Amino acid sequence: MARRAKGEGSIFKDKQGYWNAQIIIGYQDGKPKYKKFRGKKQGDVIDRLNSYKLSKGEVSTEIVDNISLDNLLDTYMELKKGTVRPASYDSLRVTRNIITEHIGTLFVSDLSAEQIQNRLIKPLCETHAFSTIHKVYVLLNECLEFAVAKDYIVKNPCKQVKMPKKENFNKKEIRILSEEEIELFKEMATSQRKTMAIPKYQYGLIITLILYTGLRVGELCALQWRDIDFKGRKLTVSKSINVVYDGAQRTLIVQRTTKSGKTRYVPLNDKAISILTRQKEFVGGNDDSFIVNGSTDVVDKTVVASSYAKICKAAKIENPNGIHSLRHTFASLALRKGVDIKVISEILGHASVSFTYNTYVHIIEEQKINAVDLLNNI
Repeated sequence: MARRAKGEGSIFKDKQGYWNAQIIIGYQDGKPKYKKFRGKKQGDVIDRLNSYKLSKGEVSTEIVDNISLDNLLDTYMELKKGTVRPASYDSLRVTRNIITEHIGTLFVSDLSAEQIQNRLIKPLCETHAFSTIHKVYVLLNECLEFAVAKDYIVKNPCKQVKMPKKENFNKKEIRILSEEEIELFKEMATSQRKTMAIPKYQYGLIITLILYTGLRVGELCALQWRDIDFKGRKLTVSKSINVVYDGAQRTLIVQRTTKSGKTRYVPLNDKAISILTRQKEFVGGNDDSFIVNGSTDVVDKTVVASSYAKICKAAKIENPNGIHSLRHTFASLALRKGVDIKVISEILGHASVSFTYNTYVHIIEEQKINAVDLLNNI
């Protein structure tokens, strides 16, 4: 039998043992239209109902006083959906989960700067990079600013939180393969099975293309044969494969923009042309087919990336890090060969030359020293 809790709407348990909540959201032909929620736990259903009310601004003081931070974050995240790129939204989800893991159960009305400082920021300083902590602060601050604007709380406690200094964090070292490791990787990646003349690793050959183009793995997986200009010796990067989540549902999408939001053209040298020619012979496909598999079926970029780890293990390359190391290796080799940093930045698709400089500053400094040493011969 239905019962009405204070400001919660209609809450009841059905014959299957599930809790249900519903609220009238309008009328059609004189009949009420309902927004319904269903779950195994009464508290979860009530929280979802209250989160919906928060998003619509239809909440009582009592509900606001008893809303948890994770519910408020869910409401704010729903508002963010559709305003940011899918990949950015997915990144926000990860950040949101870090916040809720530490302080998600706290009531928003009771949340203080001391709790945020001691239960969130301080512990993260011991386990996470500065960039992650910064993302956590930005999302939480935006969410609480939203709460202030909606009159859910009087002031934003984030304003009194002290962020750590960036210089106090050790910068994560970029993994760059040595010349010996590059040869070991290429040999293993392009090896064939002993019993038949087919590649040992399905994505091995095409992964080596990153060494000559600096592509991101999502960009590589989104390339179609129509993007390859063999005659003009260049490829067009205009899209990327990304993973988006709707609850627990994981979906692969072809995002029609790159990370920087710009289409770019990457020149192809002889080795890159050779790789693409062999790949075309191996997988086939028409203009609409993806170059990684020769079909129109989207390939999971995480599966392609996992091939990199398997190949490195077989080649006995220690601590290879992720497939992004191939992109870093490309940039490193280009810098050491004297390619202008602005050109490298454009090929990599970075948002700015300064970002490229800051990422590879240690190599640039090394080049400066070598350049000055050359003057010893004068």
